[in-house]
Amino acid sequence: MKALLLGCLLSSRAASAESYLAEPDEPAAFDRMLGMRIGFGSQTFHDRELTMMSIELGVEHRVASQLRIAAEYEYVWLGLRDTEPKNQSVTDGGGHRGSLILRHHLARTRTFAEVLRFYLDLEVGGGFFLGSEPMTGTIAKAHALAGIRVGYDFIRLRSETRASKIWEPELTFRLLAMPGEPLGMLVGVGMGFGD
Repeated sequence: MKALLLGCLLSSRAASAESYLAEPDEPAAFDRMLGMRIGFGSQTFHDRELTMMSIELGVEHRVASQLRIAAEYEYVWLGLRDTEPKNQSVTDGGGHRGSLILRHHLARTRTFAEVLRFYLDLEVGGGFFLGSEPMTGTIAKAHALAGIRVGYDFIRLRSETRASKIWEPELTFRLLAMPGEPLGMLVGVGMGFGD
């Protein structure tokens, strides 16, 4: 009897969770977006683990209902973690990273109160990094990336205003792969504006 009640409870929870998810063919809220992001992470170059801080500017375009393509430019500050005496990071290098990315919606909620919708995206892509750091020298390497983005769409309520049709705050988690180097990682916080 307890197992039957537990099974009924779990199935009702699963059904109610599914009712909050958007239909796969539900139209996207925008076609084009301009965004920016601040990122923090680490990457190994020439056997030296460097900390990274970056500021990114990106554009994206919807190519299908669930698929978007994005192009990003990042300026990246590079540094070594100084373990003496205060575990501070010394940033004395820099570089440029360009990436081309495909984003696919893994899950989106239905729109709540006509203005709010949450999402989870998968992203894969690649690009090139060019930079330098005094201890490492010049760095010129291709990279591949894979990650997830979570956030929400805040949809403009009144059409007569001149505000962007949609605002999209995001939290990004990425793994970065470069030939001959261990995986790097990047965590970013950003905002996009779409029409």
